[in-house]
Amino acid sequence: MASPDICPTTLYDIAQTLKALDDDADRIQALFVSVDPERDTVDTLARYIPSFGPSIIALTGEPEKVEQAARAFRVHYEKVALPGTSGSYTMDHQSYLYLIRPDGEFETVFPHGMKVDRLVNALHRYITRAPEVVR
Repeated sequence: MASPDICPTTLYDIAQTLKALDDDADRIQALFVSVDPERDTVDTLARYIPSFGPSIIALTGEPEKVEQAARAFRVHYEKVALPGTSGSYTMDHQSYLYLIRPDGEFETVFPHGMKVDRLVNALHRYITRAPEVVR
């Protein structure tokens, strides 16, 4: 399961990947999907995500819709109370990067912690064979 720093670390890696893709970054649309709609409101994400660059779009929604999306991507997540606190919690969750084709079909998944240069190389390979923009 993910540690509390997993999201900012991954978002930073995505931002670095998009920067390294240079002109090809326009062919990728990065999405951040929150599994914590209680804290990750639209307003909160609108303030948080731009610090990683202008190209990442954040998604959240009603808890039922978030659960439905997580199930569709086979992502487990769980709200875990922090011991010794009054109502504080963390979200344990899996952390993957999914590559979805322009037609909405699954292409591949990248594991958490994949080095930026490896991710850039993999995306370049995909982009050179992709028939259309991934956006």
